[in-house]
This record gives sequence, structure tokens and C-alpha cells, in this order.
Amino acid sequence: MTQLRHKRLRPPAELKALLTGYRYRHVWQGYVTDVFRFENTNSRTVLYLKRYRRRSWQNAVKEKQVLACLKGKLPVTEVVAFCSDRCYHYLLLQELEGVPAHKLIIQIPAEQMLKIMVETMLWMHSVPVENCPLDESMPAKLVRIRFLLDKGWLRKDTYNARTRRNAEHDYQFLCEQIPDQEEMVFTHGDFCLPNFLLTDRRVTGIVDLADAGPGDRYMDICTLANTMCYNYKQPHKFIHYCQSIFELYGIADPDWDKLKYYQLVNEML
Repeated sequence: MTQLRHKRLRPPAELKALLTGYRYRHVWQGYVTDVFRFENTNSRTVLYLKRYRRRSWQNAVKEKQVLACLKGKLPVTEVVAFCSDRCYHYLLLQELEGVPAHKLIIQIPAEQMLKIMVETMLWMHSVPVENCPLDESMPAKLVRIRFLLDKGWLRKDTYNARTRRNAEHDYQFLCEQIPDQEEMVFTHGDFCLPNFLLTDRRVTGIVDLADAGPGDRYMDICTLANTMCYNYKQPHKFIHYCQSIFELYGIADPDWDKLKYYQLVNEML
């Protein structure tokens, strides 16, 4: 995430009409998306607006598809409206119940949080993927990474003057070492604590689903281990968290090479 700054909105007329009587504030600024919280001054109804830069059209359309696909299967939001203008694409969403998990790390010890998250992962991974139109397989991810690499849009926290990482070298490694077999489940794609809303220590909302779809379960596993290290300020515990996730998930013989591979995928996306 980049530094949050005040953002002015000039939404299309159709969207402006839906938001009459609402006040808003800018609550999140990402690499391709801004999020605004709208609250009706009379009814106290809350809506969230995700504004995608034009270059992220695929993400905007895909998140709308994912939400439709998961409706009735997982606690995801309803789409109120979807529209575009010359500069942006807009996705207006209903509010979900709960508090982002990363805001509860003082109240919930790390091991308890991990148990909650792995139970949620198993729930999500149990969603059937047969005949699903979405694709988060490794070949699809490599196409996206190549596109980002060619445009110069890779993550600045991974590839910058300080890290001196060679993105082309990392991409070639991914192409050459692609796993022989993917263990396909319905993945979140960004299985981080801020993307899960909790009520009474149970997940009541799942958000930020632009990268969700059928993919290898190791993608979510390594991302969860990373987010636990980051949010609980325990960078040295990555292996510990991975081992705990494998045990809770029921993976008796983990593939550590595959985990390392998807760690690099996560860093490039």
C-alpha cells in the first residue's frame, strides 16, 4: 500500500445519483485501486466504492465475476453498481459485517488467529472449481506477471534500487521451474488478514477478491504465513507458521520447494 492521501471523487452521473445523501472518506490506497467509505447521513447505510485505474480493467471485471461466482457459498458482498468513465472503473459494494482481522491482533493471540484463518482457508478451498470460468492457474499468473513486467508495473516494495532484485531473472526462474502438478482449489489469491472480517472470532466477511479463482493451494498457504509474520511483527517465524498451517490443514508431507516457488510468485504479484 502507498501513503494515503485525500482523494476527490468525480464519479459518473449514474453513480452520483446512487450516492446522493452520502458522505465519504478515502480509506485505502493500493497499487491499482482506491477504496472509499460512503455513509448515508440519514439512514446510516454504509457502502464501499472501489475505484480501479483504467489499466486494471481486468481486475475490475474479474472481481465482479468472482463475487457472482461465490454468492451463497462464502460470506462475500453484493454488487450495488458497476460503471466506468474515461479514467476509472467503479465497483460499488454493500458493507459486510465484521472487523478486519489485522485490527484484532491485540485481542486474538497469533496461534488462535492462525487456527481461525486456516479453518476459513479450508472452507474457501472446498468451493467446487469444476466448470468455473475463472483461472488462477500458474500459466495464467505467468501471463499476468509478463504483462506487469513489460509495463513496469511490478510491486515497488519488491523491485527497487534498495533490493536490487532482477525481475527478468525471477520471471525466467518461474517459467523454468513451474510445478509439474498444481493442486487446484478455489484460492483467494491474497490471503492476508486485512481481507477477512471477523465477528466473535469467526469470519463473517471476505473482501478484495480480484485475484480469486481456481489455483494451487500453496499460493494461499505462503501468503497466510507472510501476513502472520508481518501483522504480528515476527519476521523470523515464517517456517514456524508454515509448519503450523500444514498441520492444521492436514498436509502430512508438505512440498517445501513448491512453497518457495509460490513465495516468489507472491512477491512478483
